[in-house]
Amino acid sequence: MKDTSINRAKQSHTPPRIKHDQLRYKTKMLLFVSFNFCFLALILLSIAVRFINISDPIIGFRQTQTAITVSTYTYEGVSILKYKTPVLGAPWTLPYEFPTYQLSAFAAYKLSNLFFNTNLNVILRLTNIFYFYGCAFFLFIISK
Repeated sequence: MKDTSINRAKQSHTPPRIKHDQLRYKTKMLLFVSFNFCFLALILLSIAVRFINISDPIIGFRQTQTAITVSTYTYEGVSILKYKTPVLGAPWTLPYEFPTYQLSAFAAYKLSNLFFNTNLNVILRLTNIFYFYGCAFFLFIISK
């Protein structure tokens, strides 16, 4: 009779190692979920902060130069290698860089005008936000 009660006690008793592993797993999962929640909350907060003054006028030489190039695309068409930036006089070209940002902002502007009547400044700022978070994502992937 004693043997069966001892066997039952051994069967019902779980080793403390298993409980410790389960506790460690639950703690890791809780930390993982809370970290991801905080990270997502910070990203949403940073996006919300950027939307506060999104329709304000563009100020500064570099922002204006980029906006003029995109505006020229809308009125005169797209020329990738000889794009016009009417800032410093004829022949209106400033070959500083390949116009990747300007082309993507122009595409976003044309796409948004199919559905909404949007301001070019807003589209430029939204494109800038998209580029910022895209670069942040790739920096995160590289740093892993």
